[in-house]
Amino acid sequence: MDDGPAMQSINQIRDLPHKAVVYGFEGTVSKGFPRKAGTNNLGEWSFETFVVDDNDGESIRLSLKNCPEAGWQPGTTIRVEPHKGDKGFSGLYAEDDEYKGVPRRTLLATATSRRTITSQEQAPQRGNDSPEQTSRSSGMAYNPPPEYAPDAPAQPPKPTQRPGRDEMILETKRAMVKLANLHLICAMVVEKVEVPVYKKLTGNDMSEAQRQGAASSIFIKAQMDGHHKSMPSSPLKETDFA
Repeated sequence: MDDGPAMQSINQIRDLPHKAVVYGFEGTVSKGFPRKAGTNNLGEWSFETFVVDDNDGESIRLSLKNCPEAGWQPGTTIRVEPHKGDKGFSGLYAEDDEYKGVPRRTLLATATSRRTITSQEQAPQRGNDSPEQTSRSSGMAYNPPPEYAPDAPAQPPKPTQRPGRDEMILETKRAMVKLANLHLICAMVVEKVEVPVYKKLTGNDMSEAQRQGAASSIFIKAQMDGHHKSMPSSPLKETDFA
């Protein structure tokens, strides 16, 4: 979109809430997976997934749902932008899913998104890519069931599993920072809202145990309601508590 918001980096996308609109992304395809298509009770569906790298050296999975076949090859630089309608932007979202028990942030583009190729310098397939990963089938679109995870190559992976292990540790750290940020917000609410009102109503100061108990109760409820997903995966700043 010519006059739309600036492209967002992968790190910025990781800090967005689940299902938040992404206002634009540009990156280079490093891997593609076979396009899947079929029909269920909601009609025809298709799902095409790629791994895309940005200029910061970060990688993210980009899934095209209900989109015409893209067939992008490694080395292709692409731009994906949301549709701007009367009700705002739609068609490109930050999504949280799970693969083999590990949470991960992905990009989801639907048929209303705008998808363009900005350069197409072909790169050779990596040694552990199977011929299946370059094949594409035709079809239209619906998100397949959650258990479908089109990200395992047909051939066995290389012996080293270090990148996968590092990714798991990084995702766990991000999840823990989000929980810590939520806990800090809960403690702030107790100090700025509950403590002064308690003093006014009872004439007494809340004890440290009462403050901790109140913050813990609010945190447990907030975490159960999923508010930690809205927290950034980097430490909060002083201005966040204003």
